[in-house]
Amino acid sequence: MNEFEVDDYPSLFCDCGLTPDCCICEFSENDFTSEVEIYQKAIDKFQAMPQMLKLVEELGELTQATIKLVLLMQKQHVTLDDMISFFDEFADVEILLGQLRLLKLNGESVESGIDDAKTKKLKRLAGMVGVQNDQS
Repeated sequence: MNEFEVDDYPSLFCDCGLTPDCCICEFSENDFTSEVEIYQKAIDKFQAMPQMLKLVEELGELTQATIKLVLLMQKQHVTLDDMISFFDEFADVEILLGQLRLLKLNGESVESGIDDAKTKKLKRLAGMVGVQNDQS
């Protein structure tokens, strides 16, 4: 199915006895250009509309991977390949969302619009789950 190397997914192969999160991936932000710079270069190269359409494609793939994972979880038959497929599709969506946050639509920043909407939705969710929100 998916070809992968153990080194591609170090957190899945942690043998230190603590948690998978304790492993330090070989990828370090300091070794590469910042994510924002990479996202901006991608938008500059591929343009906004094609990247928006690519997001729709990747969301469909994430939907498929998620449904498959949920069904397999119900049967308790989740394989490493299934998890990796889900992780890969999730990462693809996050990367495209990162690119699209940098856009301006009708002169308005997509990022600040998303942040405003997210704040409102988090406040509503906090109320639903009984969490006191100290920030107004």
